[in-house]
Amino acid sequence: MKILKAYIAQSADGYIAYPDGDLNWIPEIIRKDFIERYNSADILILGSTTYREVIERSGLWNYNSKETYVVSKFNTNVSESQNVRFLTDNPMKQIKKIKSASNGDIIVMGGGKLVESLISNNLLDELVLIIIPTELGDGIPFFPDLNTMELSEERVMQGIITKTYQSMI
Repeated sequence: MKILKAYIAQSADGYIAYPDGDLNWIPEIIRKDFIERYNSADILILGSTTYREVIERSGLWNYNSKETYVVSKFNTNVSESQNVRFLTDNPMKQIKKIKSASNGDIIVMGGGKLVESLISNNLLDELVLIIIPTELGDGIPFFPDLNTMELSEERVMQGIITKTYQSMI
């Protein structure tokens, strides 16, 4: 079983995006790092909001060589031919099976609600939280309950704080 990791950029006031989902406040160096991580993963797991944002902004799914799963209440897959599957029936149970069967790296792409659900279901093994020294004032909040995770590393570089948490379960 491989570990399931999430990388989240967060503003100093606790938001992961503007109210409309825009991420233009994230420095280019962090965006490039995220893209490299997504490209290196064998499997991607997304929430439906993140998936829709990617499709709406770019018009296509850029990771069609990756096994991709979208956690959603509805199967609104617009890219079935691009290796994307929707997890609509008991998605946490399905993610547990995916983790058990995987020999490759699994990364959660975006999705604050999804990351919070993975943590509360003891499925997330590692969370890398990158805190950018800017305040959005409003937006999509990210305040996960990290009681089942332990801070394993903290770094500060050019005002950006990177905290890595590991699952204690």
